[in-house]
Amino acid sequence: MPNIITDIVFGIRADGSAVDIPPLFRNLEIGSCKKPPHFPDTKWYCIVVGGWNLYIRIINKPVGVLSSKLRHLQLLGYKPIIVSYISWVMLVHDPFMVQVKFLSVLYHICTLSGSMV
Repeated sequence: MPNIITDIVFGIRADGSAVDIPPLFRNLEIGSCKKPPHFPDTKWYCIVVGGWNLYIRIINKPVGVLSSKLRHLQLLGYKPIIVSYISWVMLVHDPFMVQVKFLSVLYHICTLSGSMV
């Protein structure tokens, strides 16, 4: 998305298998907008980490630029998965491994439910 931090994009087929990201997607400039490639029976997800000031903190509701970004992603054809910055930085014990496990759980939730987290 333009003027916004790059996100993690992935596709999952109806059988739960991952889609290989096409080379065209891997070589996009940061800030480019791109609709997901067409693969039959595939849902495309985008993991969005919202920054500190992009939420109403008491209810953890996205606002401002983050809210616009989520609408834009949906219009392009992605299913956004929102990870709040607050949740992300609280994974402090072994940040990299805990964060990888967190992303793995999100992936499994997507494959099982087929819906936005």
